[in-house]
Amino acid sequence: MDFNTELSQFPSAVHSLVYFSARGIMPLSRTLDAVNDPALRESCVALHGFVIDMLSDMYGNPEAYHLPMTISSIRCLIVSAIWHTSSTVF
Repeated sequence: MDFNTELSQFPSAVHSLVYFSARGIMPLSRTLDAVNDPALRESCVALHGFVIDMLSDMYGNPEAYHLPMTISSIRCLIVSAIWHTSSTVF
């Protein structure tokens, strides 16, 4: 899913919720310049990619995530996924 595309019509409220959650994530092009440490920079890129990929999958397969959820539930899911994969991402 390309979250950079402007959308106003969605198949469902769940798709809209996932879409706007992803749109709320700052693009790396606006934030990565402030990161000087190469290892931290690599971690930021990996984390950003992981979260965007997960939200893309959520948009395409909401039933696999038992959606619908609230925006706070999606944020908790993202944090939980990051926590469980932090040893491989960071």
